[in-house]
Amino acid sequence: VGAGLVGARLTWVLTSLDQINSPVDVIAVWEGGMQFSGGFVLAVAIAPWITRRLPAAADRRALLDSAAIGLAVGQVFGRIGCISVGEHLGGPTSFFLGWTYQGGLTREGPLMVGQTYHSAALYELLWLLPLIALLWWRGRGPAYSGEVLVWFMAGYGVLRFATDAVREYDQRLWGLTGAQFVCVGLVLGSVWLGRRFARKTAAPHDIDAADPESPASEQQTGPDTGGTP
Repeated sequence: VGAGLVGARLTWVLTSLDQINSPVDVIAVWEGGMQFSGGFVLAVAIAPWITRRLPAAADRRALLDSAAIGLAVGQVFGRIGCISVGEHLGGPTSFFLGWTYQGGLTREGPLMVGQTYHSAALYELLWLLPLIALLWWRGRGPAYSGEVLVWFMAGYGVLRFATDAVREYDQRLWGLTGAQFVCVGLVLGSVWLGRRFARKTAAPHDIDAADPESPASEQQTGPDTGGTP
């Protein structure tokens, strides 16, 4: 959590230097300014160091699965915040899910009162709900530890890339927002991690054979009968 907060703030500061006028502005989170991508990257980067003292038998990838579901739920609250302050907006639209400006201060603009605009934050909030349901379902019987994280990275990367395409007030490089570049990394990372985690998952018969206390192992070697090999 701490790494996520620090990373989210640092990423915003580095991409919003035009809004930093004093050292206090660097830490003025009470005025807004957090970016999910930076928090995610720093939290994942620091996780191996944080979990290094866990017993060798602990499944650290299962922790990543739990964190992925919590992270997706946290994103819902983040998007509610973006909607409430008029952020992540696109151009005018007649789309029935558009966001109609009724007046007042917004993070982005200028906007015309009564005009309906694309809201990438609202679209993301809506597709996050089925994504969370998918993560929860896969978490009940994953094919391998870490699979839920892989699904989150792939799903979020693809869907966020798509919804960011409607945003109008973000700086772009080669036609892409900063979040879209992160999304490309998330999708590529999900492919790499999925293959890596799947290879590390032992087949059930391998686990049974290696565990002398398992029922399968007892069937192969026979119970202890007082000296019978």
